[in-house]
Amino acid sequence: MKQRIHVVAHTHWDFEWYFSRQESQIQLLYHMDEVFKVLETNQLSYYVLDGQMAIVDDFLDLCPEKRNELMTYIKENRLFIGPWYTQVDELTTSGESMVRNLQLGINSAEALGGAMNIGYLPDSFGQSQDIPKIYNGFGIHRAIFWRGMPKEKDQTSFYWESLDGSKVLATVLKNGYYVGASWIESNNEELPIEEEIQLLPVGGDQRAVDWTLNNRIEQANQKGNQYFIPSHYEAFFDDLENKNTSFETYTGEFIDPSVSKIHRGIYDSRADIKQLYDGLERLMVYQVEPLMILANQCGLESKLSACKSIWKTIARGQAHDSAGACNSDKTNRDIYNRGICATQQAQSLIDIMLRKMGQTRMNSDLCIWNTELVPYNGIKVIQLTTHYPSFQIYDRNHSLITYTLIKQEQRNKSTLRRDKSEEATDIYYVSKVALMVHIDAMDWQEFIIEETKEIPLMPHSISYIENEYYRIECTNGILNLYDKKTGKEHLNFLFVEDSGDDGDNYDYSPPKNDWTLHLDFKNATIHCHGDEQYQWMTMNGYWKVPLDLNDRGHHENHHHLKYRLEIHLTTDNLIRFRWVINNSVKDHRLRMVLNTDVQTSYSVQDTPFGITKRPWKDRHLDDWQEIGYKEEPTSLYPFIHFTNLHDNQSSWTFYGLGEKSCQQLSESMIAVTLYRSVGYLGKPDLIRRPGDASGLQNCYVETPDSQLIKTMKFSGAIAIDSEFDSNQLQNRYISLQPALYYQNQDLNEYTTPTQYFQCHPASRKMEHHVIGHIDNLSVVVSSITLSEDNNGWILRLYNSSSSAVDQGGVLELSKESCIYRLDLNNKVQSIEKNRVTRWHIPSFKSGEIQTFAIYPLEQK
Repeated sequence: MKQRIHVVAHTHWDFEWYFSRQESQIQLLYHMDEVFKVLETNQLSYYVLDGQMAIVDDFLDLCPEKRNELMTYIKENRLFIGPWYTQVDELTTSGESMVRNLQLGINSAEALGGAMNIGYLPDSFGQSQDIPKIYNGFGIHRAIFWRGMPKEKDQTSFYWESLDGSKVLATVLKNGYYVGASWIESNNEELPIEEEIQLLPVGGDQRAVDWTLNNRIEQANQKGNQYFIPSHYEAFFDDLENKNTSFETYTGEFIDPSVSKIHRGIYDSRADIKQLYDGLERLMVYQVEPLMILANQCGLESKLSACKSIWKTIARGQAHDSAGACNSDKTNRDIYNRGICATQQAQSLIDIMLRKMGQTRMNSDLCIWNTELVPYNGIKVIQLTTHYPSFQIYDRNHSLITYTLIKQEQRNKSTLRRDKSEEATDIYYVSKVALMVHIDAMDWQEFIIEETKEIPLMPHSISYIENEYYRIECTNGILNLYDKKTGKEHLNFLFVEDSGDDGDNYDYSPPKNDWTLHLDFKNATIHCHGDEQYQWMTMNGYWKVPLDLNDRGHHENHHHLKYRLEIHLTTDNLIRFRWVINNSVKDHRLRMVLNTDVQTSYSVQDTPFGITKRPWKDRHLDDWQEIGYKEEPTSLYPFIHFTNLHDNQSSWTFYGLGEKSCQQLSESMIAVTLYRSVGYLGKPDLIRRPGDASGLQNCYVETPDSQLIKTMKFSGAIAIDSEFDSNQLQNRYISLQPALYYQNQDLNEYTTPTQYFQCHPASRKMEHHVIGHIDNLSVVVSSITLSEDNNGWILRLYNSSSSAVDQGGVLELSKESCIYRLDLNNKVQSIEKNRVTRWHIPSFKSGEIQTFAIYPLEQK
């Protein structure tokens, strides 16, 4: 009996890579002409358009007149589109972004006739453990991918299961999405097929349509031992399930370079791009969207269409090549500029909503908002404008609020004149302050500012910084930390490592003559300031490092790499830091190292909707070449928000605000990459990745921008706890976001880019109508968004822990409400509760995601 082979005509279409999106877009127009022609003439029965809707958007942007023709083939199930908006990087993208990516992809595909109901990611650089439950949340139960399967898991088709029990039937393209193209080009009639049912994708990167594919299939069927049929992925899975129901079940993530490169060094390529998109995502999830719920209560119309546009930009920036930044410089400039433009849009949404709401409280000088579903008690750092340098702050009960004056500068608001002697003097002061606030959940707090003519009291100089949790001091260039809760002293708890990088935009790789330097702070000028509620240490200095790989090979470190490090302590147990590094060195990697008291053989990182343990030493680190791995499985690991070392006594967490790569160096040390500098898109014969160059095998593409010769800034925090609680760690991450506030004042017209222009207040006065709050929150809040109809709000929660949670918390609502259970595409699945003001959030399985819509009832 002949073996049946499903031949799937497709394209893999990176909308940007070493070429720009614009160049790809024009090529796509002509490619789609070919697609339409072969479908119209029945030269091809089916065609798969790469599983991502971003290229469909690009096509219709320039050819809107082709929309009906496109829809015809989609509705006939001959042209397959979606379900993703872009083929996402699964390992550095948050779960919330993945959800929005699929929402954009599926909904736009449905508007054109229907989305392919296959989770299709043929080229992502590794597979996240959370993908099955994300797919199941959209009703997707089948998946196709290529990279990442470990040697030990050798089945081509299997059930892939997430921690919560969600699973998909997955098929691995072991030889890649382009394997069928080589069959066509080689003119062979037979392939070495072992399974009774086999999948043969025929296509490749930006590959032209194969006009004669059906003729080749007929010829092969007449001469060969296999039976080839023109097909598509859904038909393949139908056939697969009909023939076999006893598949093995695999769990976990797949990040092994067994059959293809994984590029574990890609997690820290172009740190500036990763940082930009991470910040944009945080703006949307933690500020813009929940703030829109509060603005809606003030009569401001929601701008959900603007949000959708920004999310499309985020999705494009988180596609596997775009997020990896394994692109030409011109392409990376385009990616970066798109992120800047979308960030300006997101920040402007925040600025105008805050201004319109704040101006409804004209008797208040200052309003500060809390966009979380739990009360906020802690320090907020804000900027105030006053006529005099000294002032006092009072709450609405006229109680004096203690604040710390961090920085103050004098400005002149008089009309500019070229001749300064003709310029009048109209002085005001801009002050950066830290103040302790209590704000109820999803609420705001108002303050009165009373100015005085006294001399402002600046924080005094101190020799070290401390709060109730820690004392930090620098002695002889070494940073030491004293943990007041445990009484332990941690010497040299934070230092910097500088090493060479002979890699490319895809991968870190050490040079043959590397020289790794452990850098301290001996050449720094150190100042400490603060009071009881806020203290900070500033270190300005330089490190002596090699200028390039040539100097490094000769152990010459005469170049000065200048830096500024700020460490801030407030009233919580977060050690906040901020780096400013003037990078002037090529081909190197700079990492921040935490030296802990933990003893463990594994580290923990967060994943899209969970956590994962990863070993200090990969099981194939010593035999990877012998078993045929395509690159060294170095323990370079990605994270999204945090990386952690813990044991039964202590838990150390690094929180990043854009940093994405870490490596455990020993049982007690973990390094986080700040940035790495390289100069080529792809290079051959690397130590970690021998053989052909990644990307283009026959052409060097120089990427001087990727050397990052510019000022680099990084922020984040460190926390030390007595025990590890992943849900608590994730929820605490939100406190790292900047304050949301508005000051009613007319001295400074440039607090935001649009402050100069007149603006009417919101139509309804801002009142304290808290929509709700959660008591005893024991799971993670993923997002709070306004519903599409503006009448309710959507709450997504998940349990990141490997243990079940009996109850997620108690939601107290200000109005009697109906609560609906939704899928991840916000479609109603069932009524959860009817007419309640107090709701016990259900239990969560390990790793489970749950989404709910809360609709307040009209009050009579």
